[in-house]
Amino acid sequence: MRNLVILAHPHLGGSVVHARLAEMLAEAGDVSLHHADTLIAENAFDVDEEREACRHASRLVLQFPLYWFAPPASLKVWLDTVLDPAWALAEPHPLAGKTLQVVASYASPRWGPSAPAELMLPLHDTAQLCGMVWAEPLLLDVGDTPLAVVGPFAERYRQLLESPA
Repeated sequence: MRNLVILAHPHLGGSVVHARLAEMLAEAGDVSLHHADTLIAENAFDVDEEREACRHASRLVLQFPLYWFAPPASLKVWLDTVLDPAWALAEPHPLAGKTLQVVASYASPRWGPSAPAELMLPLHDTAQLCGMVWAEPLLLDVGDTPLAVVGPFAERYRQLLESPA
């Protein structure tokens, strides 16, 4: 498997952007989609399975909306549990050389143009600590017209997943 997508969205059924992106992922080849919120809610979170999926992926994609300057809590739970330092920093580093790709949306014009990039710093530092390659985040400002921008964004995302990690 080339792409492991960890989707964190507590209200996916009501999401215009991430529901469409999840549909695109279901049609994409060489993608394994893990919805963190569903795994946690259904008590189906198997840390060993998540780590095994990480080992077999060449690209780990974290997909989420930004809420109040942060990813959803389910992503934090996934990261804290799966990337426990005893595993993620063990020698040899199990994630070394893998690409970490962030795909995120936001919709707040009051944030200012640099805020989304600055909010990626903890994930960037996580990638570095784990020996991963940090890819430029794919960020979508949905503004007031999410339907108009989600199609082209989904196409860019699909192309990214088809490219070498």
